[in-house]
Amino acid sequence: MSMRMPRGRNPVTRQHIVDVADQLFNDRGCRAVGMDEIVRVAGLGKMTLYRHFPTKDDLVVGVLESRSIHAQEALTAAAASARSPLRRLRAVITAVAEEVNETSFRGCPFQNAMAEFRADHPAQSVVRRHQQALLSMLRRLAVEADCRKPERLSEDLLFLINGAYATARVLDPTTARRRLLSLSNAAIEACTLG
Repeated sequence: MSMRMPRGRNPVTRQHIVDVADQLFNDRGCRAVGMDEIVRVAGLGKMTLYRHFPTKDDLVVGVLESRSIHAQEALTAAAASARSPLRRLRAVITAVAEEVNETSFRGCPFQNAMAEFRADHPAQSVVRRHQQALLSMLRRLAVEADCRKPERLSEDLLFLINGAYATARVLDPTTARRRLLSLSNAAIEACTLG
């Protein structure tokens, strides 16, 4: 039995709205961008936007959920490209380090959303789910790599990743990338030696 999108909602249009909003939110922040601007840049009517996203909060959540899916897919692909369990763990960290070093990097969209919205905003639960998914991935990879204390290592790596995201715009991105790689490699080696 196939799932049908409710009448009047086109998944291609929805994704176009998400992509436009994502770019605008990334450039200037979620709160700084109004729905009228999204309508104008997307080249759609207001009714089309509101049919897919009845409120701006719904759109922010949709953008963050899309970001989370893409980030998890990218990290899963990075891990799958490596041949050994330990290299898979390192590949995930390297993928994050490369993201931090991209010229388009404007900070972690999840951290940015945490800073922009109150604690009970629906975006916060998307951020928490995303962080938990990343932590679970790191934990699973640490277990597969036979690391000692995989729970602690995965938490340390998540801390380093979030630190790199937060400081890449304070330090230069190349320094943030280099520090993430060196500190995470040291943490991984400490859990695999001996």
